[in-house]
Amino acid sequence: MLAQGLADPGAGGTQALTRLINEQADSDLAPEARFELAERAWAANDVPAARAAYRALIDAFPDHALVPRARYGLAWCAYSEGAFDQASAELRTLLTPPSNNTNATPKPASAATQLSAWELLAWSEASADRPAEAAQAWKQLAAGAAPPELLFDTGLTVVVAYQRAENLPAARAQLQALLQKLADPELIARTHLEAVFLAVMAGDLPQAEAALAQASSAPDVDVSEASFFLGEAHVQAGQPERALAHFHAAARNASPLAAKALYKLGFVQLEAQRYPAAEAALTRLVDEFPKSELRGEALFLLGEARYQQQAFDSATAPLETLLREFPKHAVVPKARFRLGLAYGQLARFEACEQTLAQLAKSTPDFANLAEAELWRGRALSARNQARAARQAFGRTLALDAGASVLSADARIGLGKLSQAEGEHEAALSEFLKVAVLFADPEAVAEALCLAGACLETLGDPVNAAKRYDEVLADYPTSSFADTARTALRRLRQ
Repeated sequence: MLAQGLADPGAGGTQALTRLINEQADSDLAPEARFELAERAWAANDVPAARAAYRALIDAFPDHALVPRARYGLAWCAYSEGAFDQASAELRTLLTPPSNNTNATPKPASAATQLSAWELLAWSEASADRPAEAAQAWKQLAAGAAPPELLFDTGLTVVVAYQRAENLPAARAQLQALLQKLADPELIARTHLEAVFLAVMAGDLPQAEAALAQASSAPDVDVSEASFFLGEAHVQAGQPERALAHFHAAARNASPLAAKALYKLGFVQLEAQRYPAAEAALTRLVDEFPKSELRGEALFLLGEARYQQQAFDSATAPLETLLREFPKHAVVPKARFRLGLAYGQLARFEACEQTLAQLAKSTPDFANLAEAELWRGRALSARNQARAARQAFGRTLALDAGASVLSADARIGLGKLSQAEGEHEAALSEFLKVAVLFADPEAVAEALCLAGACLETLGDPVNAAKRYDEVLADYPTSSFADTARTALRRLRQ
């Protein structure tokens, strides 16, 4: 019946083995039949049946050669159910040499079974958050003929257990012990990769750099994740320049990390005002990873990078795409602001005014609303909507409260509106306020030139010339110096 049962892996074989046990419970063949039934139950994921069969074998034949393997099976049953203490107990019983004081003399486990038992014991102790005990089991495993991959995987399990226990020195020591046992270049490189993460967690960035260099020596090992992680660590440590090379390395592979690395590259380069480099990274992210969760943010940053290069026309495209594809994205107010300004720079005043009006309505507490209203005022003025333009410039003055050049530009805008309406005294008043109250060279130089023009219109060429002379004396490098110089030549002919 045993031969019949072993030969048939199906229900018929199982029935034959069960009949053998029932009819010949004490025969020499019963232990093997019980063990086979236990193994079949385990393979069928019937843990209770497997556990019962393994236990019945151990209880009925405590000194049989199959007992160590049955006990190993019991340990797996316990481990699979999260009973890590019970699994460890079974394994330690299996691995403990038989005592001469017992009536039965259990057969020692084979070398292969012992190796497997030390492995599972390491996993059980690690899962029970006993990393030191797991490390001891790993040492026993390393002392045997464990396959390198098994030694590596189990060693990393111990490392993770130490990490959970927040014992980074012990985790790093475990990695060093693992390195001493490995000869395969790829496994050594993968161990160095883990050392990168641990060194970063410990704040030891020089050691992380050294470990990453070691890992990079193996051509078939993907270092992109470790490179990105180390790059992030440098950014958090206030060393963004050191992060760039790592983000470049992480961006080489077409993986989800590549998109994140390209985003980080773009962000760091943008903050460093290296706008072409930022644009290149963000363009690649937008083009190559259209489904990335970072697409919305990347579209905004791409528009920003182009805007800062004064490429206003090409800046509008990614910003318009962002507003169309991600209308509820957190960055929409910033995108709408930058898009409105780009429209203004392109003299697309209707689009400028509408975009910035929508910003003011949807986000009344927007941080840069004073500047948005300034540009909205300019757009309205260009469209000959003087009353609305005055209101927009007035909002800029109220929001900015004279704190920056925005107030100066708003007063210049108000002055130009009065000037266009023939109210030269009112215009002159606004221009002179800018000259007196503000220190921005360009704004003051422009205001002085405009004041000079008003004075000329009002029939006061002497004071007009003084305003032009003031521009050349105090702001000779201003973009309005040529305007002042031309006006003076005309007055003094």
